[in-house]
Amino acid sequence: MTMTSEQSIDAKKTEADRFRKAVEAYLASYRTGDLEGRLTLFADTASFEDPVGTPAMIGHDALRAFFQSHLDLGIKFEPNLERLICCGKEALFVFTMNLIMEDGSRPSLLVHEIMTLDDHGKIASLRAFWDESSMSVG
Repeated sequence: MTMTSEQSIDAKKTEADRFRKAVEAYLASYRTGDLEGRLTLFADTASFEDPVGTPAMIGHDALRAFFQSHLDLGIKFEPNLERLICCGKEALFVFTMNLIMEDGSRPSLLVHEIMTLDDHGKIASLRAFWDESSMSVG
């Protein structure tokens, strides 16, 4: 059975909607500090490289430890989505992670992440691209 161009457009739109929902929920969990809510977005065997080139964290236990280590620093996170591009079974999103430090300083980090979702709409993999040039002090 061949897919019509209209069906193809609908399928791409549905996939883009799935990614938008996942990305928005992921970033919202940083705003609210909802660690457990963030973990529910990830598949049980999800992998996360942050940044790419460091060892991947795999599974909820590793992700929980990583995310908790950031919460323990007392930083408030305010992410701002800049761009979302969905292609096939992957999405690239660009966001600025604004940080409010305990001392009141407000650095930010420009991050590019590549996400894949499993068949249930859970994050299967996430790869964060950033380096020192991505940081600014505000």
